[in-house]
Amino acid sequence: MSEDMDVLMEKDILVLWTTPLSFLPKPFRILSIFAASALFHMMISIPLPATVCFMPYLTFYISQGIGCSLERYFRNIIGKRVGGWSGRIWLWSFMIISCGGMVGEYYRVGWVGMMRGALVQNGMSPAEGLARWAGLAVKG
Repeated sequence: MSEDMDVLMEKDILVLWTTPLSFLPKPFRILSIFAASALFHMMISIPLPATVCFMPYLTFYISQGIGCSLERYFRNIIGKRVGGWSGRIWLWSFMIISCGGMVGEYYRVGWVGMMRGALVQNGMSPAEGLARWAGLAVKG
């Protein structure tokens, strides 16, 4: 499937998800989109051997929706978008604080170990894989 088709499908899914909820205020619709994203990302973990807990996913994605809503309120009050170095600090602080539960869940169910094992089987360390992905390492 082409990349354009993937983008269209994502947009259609979001429209189908939010249209029935259009009577809600916008911040609640934003939260519902992030809740749907949590559900989609949790489905990735279904094939894992361990039982996956939904709460860390939901907490992470709902907190991202809250962060987006806070940025909208900031823009409405101050008149400027969140950006620059202060925006980066805001983003990374918010991400680090909110992602702990989901990262812990990935470790608990074995997702991190499986990914590391797949990279090592291919003769590549996780750091080398990341460097190749970023274009910083040359394939040998």
